[in-house]
Amino acid sequence: MRNNRGFTLIELLVTITVLGVIVAFATPSLTTSMQRIQLNNDSRDLVDTMNGLRTEAILQQKEKIFALDSSVTPADKVWVPTDNVIWGEGKPQGNKLTFNMMGRLKESSQCFIFLHNKNRSLKAVVIVRKSGMIIFNKASSACPTDLGEE
Repeated sequence: MRNNRGFTLIELLVTITVLGVIVAFATPSLTTSMQRIQLNNDSRDLVDTMNGLRTEAILQQKEKIFALDSSVTPADKVWVPTDNVIWGEGKPQGNKLTFNMMGRLKESSQCFIFLHNKNRSLKAVVIVRKSGMIIFNKASSACPTDLGEE
């Protein structure tokens, strides 16, 4: 009797089939994870940009305007979401926020909800309080009823 080493064709086909099934189950969760990362990155970019402008307002002792649309003039900083993200709700009237020289929000407290363009069940919530505090809540899917005016 010969002592054969290696795989038979059937063993190879079974292995490839099992790997194919594993990849088929993993792909949707990988896609959702990538979409969640894109949404969080855009939301974090908004928060970082707002925090930077708020800091400028305090350091320069000057009112600063944060625009959420490129058509807003005058504006000290403009932020426009990437193609991956769309506004859910809460876009401020006039598409701008103003930080005074104390870093406080001139308008009332605001809450924004962002959705992923390809998976609208994914949401990110950003709250800007009158006090100037900016909160990014990855876990929430809705604005709180009390935005905390101070």
